[in-house]
Amino acid sequence: GGYCLASFSTLAAPEKSGLFQPISIPLHCLKRVHAVGVAAFSYMNSHTESSTEEGAPINPIEECRNVVEICREFNASVLPTAEGLPTGEKDKQVLGSIGSLWGLVAWLLECKKDRHLAEQAAGPILQTLHRLSKTPAGYRNSIELATFLDCVPLLLTIGDAFSKFWGFRAMTVLLSGLPGKLRDKEVEYVNKSVIFKAGGPRLVHGLVLSLLDQGASDLIRMVMSDILQSVLCSFADTTSPEVFSSFMQALGENYQALMNTLYQQTPFVLENSALLLHLLNSHAPTVAGAIREAALASGVLLHHFHAAIF
Repeated sequence: GGYCLASFSTLAAPEKSGLFQPISIPLHCLKRVHAVGVAAFSYMNSHTESSTEEGAPINPIEECRNVVEICREFNASVLPTAEGLPTGEKDKQVLGSIGSLWGLVAWLLECKKDRHLAEQAAGPILQTLHRLSKTPAGYRNSIELATFLDCVPLLLTIGDAFSKFWGFRAMTVLLSGLPGKLRDKEVEYVNKSVIFKAGGPRLVHGLVLSLLDQGASDLIRMVMSDILQSVLCSFADTTSPEVFSSFMQALGENYQALMNTLYQQTPFVLENSALLLHLLNSHAPTVAGAIREAALASGVLLHHFHAAIF
C-alpha cells in the first residue's frame, strides 16, 4: 500500500544519460502531475458539465479527484527539498504543472458547496506546489502566472489548518531565498512586491491576525511567524519600505496580542515572536514604551526563566 514509488535513497536521476536510460522517480512523478493537472484544468476551463455524471453541472471536487491522487503520489515520492526535479529556470513541465495546479486550487477555494471537502482536496495539491516552488523555474516564474496571483487572496479564506499551512508554506518559498542557493535579491524583491500587491492590505493584516489568533493551530502560527520573520528580519533587505511599514503598523496595533504569543509552547513561534517584538521596539517608537512596560508588568521573563530551570 501507500503512494511512494521508491525509497528516497533511489530518487536521484541516473548519472549517465542515454536514449534508453530509465527516467528518475521525481521526473516520472512530475510528468504524471503535469499530464493530469493540465488536462483537468483545461477541461474545467472549457466545460460546464461534469465529466463523470452526464447532464450534471461541473463539480470541482470530483474533477480534481484524479489530480489529488497523483499529487499524493508525487508528495510521497519527491522530497520536500525538491531534490531530483528539473533545475532549468524555464522548464515547461514545472511551469505547466504550477500554472494548472494553482488554477485548480482557485476552483476549489471558490467552492461554496461542500467547502470543507474542497479545502481538504486542495491540501495535497498545495503540498505539491510547495515542492515545485522550490525549483528554479517555480521560484523565478510563479509570480508571472495569473492562476497563482488569483490564489493569493484566496489562501486567507482557508479554514482547514493542514491546507492553509501548505498554501502559505508555498508562499514562504517565494517570499525568501531558495534554500542552499546564493540569494538573488532582485528576484526576492520582485516576488515580494508582486505578491503583496496581489494580496493588498488584506494579506498583510491577514498574516498578522492569523499569527495572533488565540484559536489558531500551532501549524498556522508556525507558518505565519515564519513568513513575518522572513519578510521583516532575515530577508528584510529585499522588502519594500511600504510593505515593511504596513507590517510595522499592523503589528504595532496588536502588540498586546503579540506579547501573548510569548507564552506559546512552540519554540519556533516563541523565537519568531521575540524577534518581531524586538523589531517593533526599534522601529515603532510610538509603541516601544508600552511594549517594555507590558513585558515588565507581565513577568514574561520570569515565566521563561522558571520554565528553563524547572
